[in-house]
Amino acid sequence: MNNIKQMNKAKQEAYLNKLIRWQGAIMTRKERINIILKKGAFWEVMEEPAVKWNRRKFNNMDTKEQAEYMKRHETVVEKDYLIFDNVYYIITKTEKNYVWDL
Repeated sequence: MNNIKQMNKAKQEAYLNKLIRWQGAIMTRKERINIILKKGAFWEVMEEPAVKWNRRKFNNMDTKEQAEYMKRHETVVEKDYLIFDNVYYIITKTEKNYVWDL
């Protein structure tokens, strides 16, 4: 069991240490989170539809498919954001766990 925890921790560290391009600079995901938090960002969980509305796709469906599509559109999922200066940064589950551990 302890070996599995170590493997998960290593996988999380590898994810957070992956290089990304953000605002014209190359940095790790961990560095991006730390920069956003130092600027004074706050955490918010928002509910959004599971499926983004697509009018063209909806109009090409028959009645049964439209009913299923509407049902999926009404299903709500929670998404995590770091918000700073009216900019919403989407956070993954791994990044959320890293923020909670700080």
